[in-house]
Amino acid sequence: MPKKVYVTNRGGHSYEAAEKFGEIIYITEGTLNRFATNSLYRAFIDGMKDRMTKLITENLKKKVRAGEVKCENCTMKLTEKDIDNEKCGSCGAPLLEALGGHYDSA
Repeated sequence: MPKKVYVTNRGGHSYEAAEKFGEIIYITEGTLNRFATNSLYRAFIDGMKDRMTKLITENLKKKVRAGEVKCENCTMKLTEKDIDNEKCGSCGAPLLEALGGHYDSA
């Protein structure tokens, strides 16, 4: 998988030197209101969504392998296959529902 370099804002600087580390991904572009933290937060989350999803999935699979994750609906332990299929293999609940509506990656 090719590496990605996340640049917080595509501004007036050249980022060509960073290309040697991987594909450049610009999270935002142009002038931003630094006091509109909610907008900045949403832009950063959207810009890094693929990477965040990958990290959360990897962490979730580690916990599944350790037997630490159970479905909130049927209390059966989730498997890696359940994570890949995005639903509980025992009761069929969608993954987010099986996780109780949230997943804390910590």
